[in-house]
Amino acid sequence: MYMATVEESILAILLTPIGSRLCLPEYGSRLHELVDRRIDDEYRVDLTRFVYEAVSKWEHRVTLKQIRDLKQDGDRLSFCIEFTDGTSVTVRQ
Repeated sequence: MYMATVEESILAILLTPIGSRLCLPEYGSRLHELVDRRIDDEYRVDLTRFVYEAVSKWEHRVTLKQIRDLKQDGDRLSFCIEFTDGTSVTVRQ
């Protein structure tokens, strides 16, 4: 049986827009709603909320501690998700 790593699972969850999977329409995240928005305090709050909602709903092997190192390089965005067990995942869009 194939078991996705936590990192693979989180990346798949976060990069899948909610409603895009026909058999499981509630799967995914709302991160796509942040496209073309200015990165300010409201953006950071929404990013944190969207990541927390998706990860806590779909990936039960980890518990989110914080999101840090939010960076934008041109049209690319990256951030790090840190978990309570000390591990982390870097997301690049």
